[in-house]
Amino acid sequence: MGLITQPSSSWRACAARPVLSRTVQCSMLLPHCRPSPAAAAAAHATSRIHHMQPLVSSSLIRPRSLRRHCLCQAGKKQQQQQQPISDKATQGPPDVTNQMEDMEDVIMIDEDEDDEGVLLFDEDEDEYKDEDEGEDGFLDDEDGEGLYGLGVEDDPGPELLTGNVAWGDKALQLAQAIIERPENSNLSLYLFRVLVPNKTIEVRLDRLDDVYGSPDVDDIERFSRALMQGLEAELGIEVADDIALEVSSPGAERTLIIPQDLDRFKELPMRVEFMSEVGKVNTLILKYLDRDDEGMSSWELADVKANQSQKGRPLSKKQRQQRYSIPVAELQRVRIYVDF
Repeated sequence: MGLITQPSSSWRACAARPVLSRTVQCSMLLPHCRPSPAAAAAAHATSRIHHMQPLVSSSLIRPRSLRRHCLCQAGKKQQQQQQPISDKATQGPPDVTNQMEDMEDVIMIDEDEDDEGVLLFDEDEDEYKDEDEGEDGFLDDEDGEGLYGLGVEDDPGPELLTGNVAWGDKALQLAQAIIERPENSNLSLYLFRVLVPNKTIEVRLDRLDDVYGSPDVDDIERFSRALMQGLEAELGIEVADDIALEVSSPGAERTLIIPQDLDRFKELPMRVEFMSEVGKVNTLILKYLDRDDEGMSSWELADVKANQSQKGRPLSKKQRQQRYSIPVAELQRVRIYVDF
């Protein structure tokens, strides 16, 4: 705790400028830090003339820092309440005693203030919270546009894109040839995408005999090795080394191909986005039943937590019997839904 003293200059000049000219490090609780009777009497006389008030206004005290306070020991009431100080108690370091005798008024400041009496705020307080920070603690990226900031969708669904470059066309031909090999008869290309700016080939393999369509590690490793070997043979080692290859599964919540994937994954709940009669896109968690020759698909409410009226309770009889008829042409997007 710092003890700030002001020499016996004009009080009005002192109040006009916040910088205090003398600093003495001292604890308020130690007797030798209290002013001598002579200094207290001089301060009392001066206070009667100038009607002194504390330098620090109470408006600067924040609710969260109530321990910041200002104590003026030059008031008449404080002089009346001051207890007699013994001769032994007034003895202290010579330099401190001399400065205390010259003191006109005393202001106690907190360690959160600097030498000029300016309040130092904690860096972790709410007023310093970055407005751009998101709910997980990281900064929101408003400039990024999709995958790698290249303006492409992170989960585009099934597609084959070569980037309109020669090495991209060659890579797609090699990938299709590898899929046609006997050992890969249960695999297909769910996505093949060439990202030209960073020379990346993104491949997502679909395993036809898996419930979720996910290939295993051996499938991915075998395909990756074969494609890299083909690129080195066709483009040269130096060119192939500059190309990054990313091979993975379509993901747990993959986008389905409409309508052929509806029958394939009909045992799984689906997140269905469809156009309503008023032209608004609705989203429901449904289970696919079937479709007729006229292009009308039939659905029922999926038995998942998102559809339960109360947590932990199954669907009611009315909910289980409810049916939804949606034209296939009105299906905007259908994805596998994972019930966590």
